[in-house]
Amino acid sequence: MKVVFFDLETTGTLVNKHGIHQISGMIVIDGEVKETFDFKVQPNPKAEIVQEALDVAGVTKEQILSYPAMGYVYGQFTAILNKYVDKYNKQDKFFLAGYNNASFDNQFLRAWFLQNGDKYFGSYFWSNSIDVMVLATPYLASQRSQMENFKQGTVAKALGIEIDEAGYMMPCMTFKYANLFTILFHHIKCNVMEKINIQLPQYWKKKKLNPEFIKELESTAKSDPFTKDEFGEYRFGTFLHGCAIVKVEMTDNLLSVAIHSQHPIGLPMIKEIRYKYAPNNCLMTMLMPSREQQISDNTVVLYQIPGSFSDTTDVEFEEGKE
Repeated sequence: MKVVFFDLETTGTLVNKHGIHQISGMIVIDGEVKETFDFKVQPNPKAEIVQEALDVAGVTKEQILSYPAMGYVYGQFTAILNKYVDKYNKQDKFFLAGYNNASFDNQFLRAWFLQNGDKYFGSYFWSNSIDVMVLATPYLASQRSQMENFKQGTVAKALGIEIDEAGYMMPCMTFKYANLFTILFHHIKCNVMEKINIQLPQYWKKKKLNPEFIKELESTAKSDPFTKDEFGEYRFGTFLHGCAIVKVEMTDNLLSVAIHSQHPIGLPMIKEIRYKYAPNNCLMTMLMPSREQQISDNTVVLYQIPGSFSDTTDVEFEEGKE
C-alpha cells in the first residue's frame, strides 16, 4: 500500500479564496518510510491572506511571500511522487492520509494542482483517502464528552500516545503533525487488529507491518481451530509471539511449528511456543540439520513425531483440516 501522510498550512480556511504556504509529510510504502518532505511555498498570487491563519502557523505575511514560487515547489513535489507511482498506470496510486484531510487538506491540495495547470490530480491519488480523525472517532466515542477538543495532540493523549508538546510548536508544526498522523494511524490499526482477535505483543506494536502480512494474521485469527484440548484451541496459520513469528502447518498429517525471529531464539521461548501452538499430546522434536541445510541461526522448526507419550492418546485432527 502506498500512502502520502501529509499536512498543510494555508492562508485561510476557504479553498476557493485562500492558498497553501506549507506542505509537509512523508511517503510510506508497505509500512516503510521512503521519503519525507517539508516545502515552504509562496501562496497562489490570487489568494487572500487572513492574519489569524498566519498567527496559528506562527508566520508573517512577509515570510510566506518570500517563499519559493508555487510552480517551482509543485515541480519538486510531483518529482517525489513520480519516483513511487506511475501516473499513467490507473492501478498505481497513493492513498492520501492525514487528520481531517478528507474535508480540508485534500481539497486544498487538489485546488493547488489546478492552480499549477494540472488537471490530473487523480492520476496520483485514489479518490478515497485515509482520515485519521475518522478512524479515531469510534475508539474515543465514549470519552468524547470529557475531551477538551478532538485535535491531533488531544487524540494522541487519549489513545495513550506520548508526545513532546514542545516538538509541536511553530515553525515546524506542519511536519511534526504529519509524523504524528503516521503514529496515530499505526496505533489505531493495532487496535483494529486486536478487535478481530489478532494478539499483538508489545514488541510488534511499534513495528510497521506489511498489509499482506496483516491479512495473513487476520485470516489465521478468523480460522476455525483444527483441534482443542483442556489447555486451549489450536489453529493453522501465522501468529506473533513475543519477538517471534510463528507458523503452524500440517504436512503429511504431521504438525510442524516454525519459529522466526530477528533475535536469538532460546529454549524457554521454544518451550513456551511449543505448548501454546501445538496440542498437549503431540510429541514434538527439534531437528538439527547439517551446516549446509541449516535455515538460519534465528529460525527453529519443531516437528511432530508419530506416536505419543505413554499416558496420552494420539491427537485427533478434525476431518478436512489437513
